[in-house]
Amino acid sequence: NKCIFYLLSTVAIPVFVCMRQILTLWIGNPTLETVTFSRLILVYTVVIVMSAPITTIIQATGAVKYYYICCDSMTLMHLPIAYVMLKFGLPSEFVLVSMLGVIIAAHVIRMVLLNRCYAHFSVRGYLTSLLVRGGLFVILGYMVARALLTVIEPGVKGLVLLFLVSSLVNMAIFVMLGINSNERAQIVRMVAKCVRRGN
Repeated sequence: NKCIFYLLSTVAIPVFVCMRQILTLWIGNPTLETVTFSRLILVYTVVIVMSAPITTIIQATGAVKYYYICCDSMTLMHLPIAYVMLKFGLPSEFVLVSMLGVIIAAHVIRMVLLNRCYAHFSVRGYLTSLLVRGGLFVILGYMVARALLTVIEPGVKGLVLLFLVSSLVNMAIFVMLGINSNERAQIVRMVAKCVRRGN
């Protein structure tokens, strides 16, 4: 989960920041709704992909009945919530906001069920290592991408340069903040091993 989140966020953060510029190059003149929808779908993708490892672990334990009943029931709540939002005249992007909300709620349910099925899993440790450090990673990565956007010239070359620099900075932040000393040492050993094989 940790690697999935950080690797996806490394790519997603500059895309999120430059969404208007990307859509301008793609479709010409995007509306504000188009930019908002695209950004919400990007965030939704990062959140939904994080549930895959938990689902795999639950399936390995065999306790799938309550897992799917609870998680899928929460996911299906998106339809009535979106209907009520539109009924009260809220903007159309709130449909995606409600979808994102129920997916996050379903992820919380997944963590609770995983804690019951797999004794070695700690919800507190998960929240500390992923949400707190991950939140700091996202904030720093967003600030870096926004700063780069103000100084890099618009156009395809500028976007490519922004993506390269932002991704490298995000990877550096990941190494410094996203992993502990044991994981960092393991990565160093893996890189050293690959270098020795290359030589």
